[in-house]
Amino acid sequence: NDGDQIALKEMKLEPLRYLDSHERDEIIVRLRNEIKIMGEHDHPNLIKALGPPP
Repeated sequence: NDGDQIALKEMKLEPLRYLDSHERDEIIVRLRNEIKIMGEHDHPNLIKALGPPP
């Protein structure tokens, strides 16, 4: 899905790997919550990209 690809690029998940794990977990939880609000069924690739909940 092109929309998901664009959203992933905009979110720039790459820098997350440079944060300490606590900061990263907080950001991932926040992103997951925002995606749920937007509608998980609309963004399945974003959910996959974030991986399992911390």
